[in-house]
Amino acid sequence: PACSIFHACENNSSKCLQILLAKRDALGLDVNAAASCGATGAASIPLHATTCAVVLGLLCKVPELDVNSEDTGGRTALQCWASRCAVAGVWALLGHPGVRISGTAVVCTARHGDEDMLKAMLDHPRFDQDVLEEVDLSAFAVACTNGRYGAARLLHDRCGVDLTAPEWGLLPVQSACMGGSVELLLVWEHLAQQVQ
Repeated sequence: PACSIFHACENNSSKCLQILLAKRDALGLDVNAAASCGATGAASIPLHATTCAVVLGLLCKVPELDVNSEDTGGRTALQCWASRCAVAGVWALLGHPGVRISGTAVVCTARHGDEDMLKAMLDHPRFDQDVLEEVDLSAFAVACTNGRYGAARLLHDRCGVDLTAPEWGLLPVQSACMGGSVELLLVWEHLAQQVQ
C-alpha cells in the first residue's frame, strides 16, 4: 500500500484518493512519500504526479502535505501549475496553509496575464514582495514583453516598478513595444508623468 496514494494521483483518480486519504492513518500512508514502486524523477511523489486539479485539491486539504516540495527540475507544484496557467490547480495550492509563493510562480503568472491568479498571489497572506528579487526575470518586464496590460498595471500598482530601470537592457517602454501593446505604452506614459 506504500504506493497507493502515488498511484491514485498518477492516475488522476479523485475517488480512490479520497478513500485513501480518509484511511491514511489506519493504513500508515504518507502523502509526501516518494513512490517505492519504480517511479522516478519529477513525478515520483504524489504532489507532482497528478495533472488533475480535483486530485490536487484533495491533496491540498491535508495539512501535513509538503506543498513546497520540488520536482527534479527544482520547481514547486505552484510554479508548474502557474506555468501552465492552470487556474484551478493554482487556487488549490494557494489554499494550503503552508504554500510559499515564489518569484518564479509570479513571473509565470505575469507571462500568461491571468489577472485573477496574479491578484490571488499578490494578495495572499504568505506573499512576500522580496521573492520578486530572487528571479532573474522581472515579472513586470515579462508582462510588458508579452503584451499583458492588466498584469503589468497590477504589478506596478501593487509592487512598485522603477520605470527608469532597464530589464534585460531594455526600459519598460521598450518591453511594451516588443509586446506590441499600445495600452501598455499609454500606461507607461501616464506612470512616467506621475513620477516626474
